[in-house]
This record gives sequence, C-alpha cells and structure tokens, in this order.
Amino acid sequence: MQTKKFMGGKDHDINIEFLNRLLYHREELSGEEIESWLSSENNRKLLDEAAMYNRALCSFKYVSAKEKEKERLRLMNRIKSPGKQLFRWVGYAASILILVSAGLVFYMSSSDNRPEQLSIQEKINPGEFKAELVLPDGKKILLAAKEAYVDSSKGVVVKNDQTNGLVYSKNDASTDKSEKTYHTLKVPLGGFYPLLLSDGTKVWLNAGSELKYPVEFNGEVRDVYLHGEAYFEVMKDKIPFVVNLEDSRIEVLGTSFNVNAYKGDDNIFATLKSGSIAFYSEKEKIKTVIKPGQQLKMNANSGETFVRDVDVNTYTSWTEGIFNFNEMNLDEIMKIIARWYQVDVVFRDEKIRYDEYYGKMPMYSDIEDVLRKIEMSGNVKYKLEGKMLTITESKNGIN
Repeated sequence: MQTKKFMGGKDHDINIEFLNRLLYHREELSGEEIESWLSSENNRKLLDEAAMYNRALCSFKYVSAKEKEKERLRLMNRIKSPGKQLFRWVGYAASILILVSAGLVFYMSSSDNRPEQLSIQEKINPGEFKAELVLPDGKKILLAAKEAYVDSSKGVVVKNDQTNGLVYSKNDASTDKSEKTYHTLKVPLGGFYPLLLSDGTKVWLNAGSELKYPVEFNGEVRDVYLHGEAYFEVMKDKIPFVVNLEDSRIEVLGTSFNVNAYKGDDNIFATLKSGSIAFYSEKEKIKTVIKPGQQLKMNANSGETFVRDVDVNTYTSWTEGIFNFNEMNLDEIMKIIARWYQVDVVFRDEKIRYDEYYGKMPMYSDIEDVLRKIEMSGNVKYKLEGKMLTITESKNGIN
C-alpha cells in the first residue's frame, strides 16, 4: 500500500517558496514582507546558502576581491527594489566567498569567521555548472573549465560564460542553407547547464542529459534531439519546433515545458507550463495534445500514454535550484539524488520504493541533510559509504 510522507513540515516549504520568490520574482514582494522574513535567523541562513549556491554555479577557479564585489552587487540588485534599501542584512547574505582550489573547499560567511576545510574525497558535493560541447569533427570542449569560448563560423556567433551558459546568436555572414551543422551539449552526472539556441529558444539541461541541435535552424522544422531531462522555453515561430526522443517526439510552435526522458527509465514525462504541445508515440501511432498544467506519461516499452493534471512547479523547480519532491515516490526521488550527487543507490526492501514523499529542499543542500529529512519523514534508514547509498526499511517506522 502506498503511503505519504512529509519532509520538513509546512513552514520549511513556505520558507523555500519565499526564497524562490525573493531571488527570482522580487517584483511580487513588498519591502515589509522581505523585512519581516529576514528578521528570522534561520531565514537569513537560508539566504546565505542561496548566495553560496549562486556563487558556486559560476565555477570560478579563484575568486578575487573584484569578483567578490561583483557578486555582492549582483545579489543586492536582485534582492533590493530600485532606489530603496529594504533590509539591513544584504551585506550578510552577500558576504559569502567560495574558493575552489587544490582539491579543497573553503566556506566563509559573516555569521562564522572560522574557515571550514573539507576534502573533496571526504564529502559528496551537490551538482555544479558544467558541461561538454561536442563539435561536428568530434572535438570536445569542457565548458566549465573555460571562462569564455567563442566561435563565429557558420554565420552564428557561439559564446560561453559561467553566468549565461552557452549562447548562439546569428550574425550577418552568409551560410550554406543546404546542410545543417549540429552541436551536442552533454551535461554529466552532477551537472547543470543553460543554453540559448540561435532561434531564441531557451533550454536548461539537467544532470546526465544531452541535447543535439543545429548551430543554425533552417528548413521546414526546428529539430533537436534529447536524452535525459530538459526544460524548454520555445521562441514562437511559424516553423514547428520538434524535440525528438526515443520512440516519440514533441511538436510545438511556442511554449514552455519540461521533458524527462532518461535512457533506461520505464517512463517518459512531458509536463506543460504554458502554450500547447503535441506528443507523438511512435509505437502506438497516436498523437496526444496536452494543456497547461497537464503531464503526459508514456511507457517506454509499450508506447502507451496517459495524461493527468499536476502541479507544474514540482517538475520545473530544478531550473531555479530547488528539489521539489511533491507527488514523487521514493524511487523517483532517489533517481534524482543519484544523478545530482553522483551516487549509486541500492534498495534493500522493495516495498518502500513507492511510498510518496512531500517536501522541498535547496539543491545545494548537503546530501546528508537531504537523506536525514527523508529518514525522519518515513519508515526508512539510509547508509552512505563512499559513493554507495543503501536504503532499507526502518523497523516499526522508528529511526
């Protein structure tokens, strides 16, 4: 029998939601709301950690005083309203400094001036901003290892940096429209990367995913090929945009949606945020159109499809740095954890796989914090040895 477990309580979820609005939807909040929220020490610590995550995503090998100041100003501009100071703690949250060098991680904030030294071999770190670009001749470029990569061939300028990701933009050079040139962006386990295609479509690639796409779109269709998980904000155009998956495809004109199609998984999921998409199952030879707030699930073996209403944020919040485990069972949650933290998961008791859990956590959380919340919420115990994570049933549901 399927049971439901709640992680961290409602107050924790409310604080995570408020933090998300503060960082990404500042215009929705008043100065009084922010002042009140930041009066809590726990909330200030949460904001502190969020700033750390944003800094970590930039993946600078060394952080100079100049770069630290740029980060401080960026965080201030995001959180304060134009021309008006809203709270006195902005210096607190922006004082975070991450240094990654010589195999060590140092974390310092104004709440604790004592540096903490952690060996990478002793700690499983969350995912980071990294990817590999594969060119037509097979050449591979490690994007996270470069501050910039620029290529202006084929009539398209390709730029990469650790803030905006990989960006393709058209220039005035003449191009050969008879043949498409494809690039492939590969995001390893423990990675994440944004991409702006030459037609203006935005893509976020999750851990363990890859996307093959034309450097410049031409012809009667804008086609890309996905393995893994990606969130798309498709630029509206009369030319259809097609996401090709294994034994299926998704066709749109202009819309926002998430696709989860990892190799080896039993199901493929397409979740629609806005617009409309047509999902084609090659095995069933059927077309299904879904509306915003709906999710299509296709059995990867049979091709059978099923549509249900869902909370879209559950399936898109990863693009904003939040684990949202609502409506997910333990098996689904552990697949996410395995890809993000690069661990191998083993279930010793099969029946606990399908217990549902409800809760949200920052993706920059320490893996032990995530596992402890799951352990405290349900009848499970975990054991982490190196990269091996073992999940067992807890006797009598007591941990």
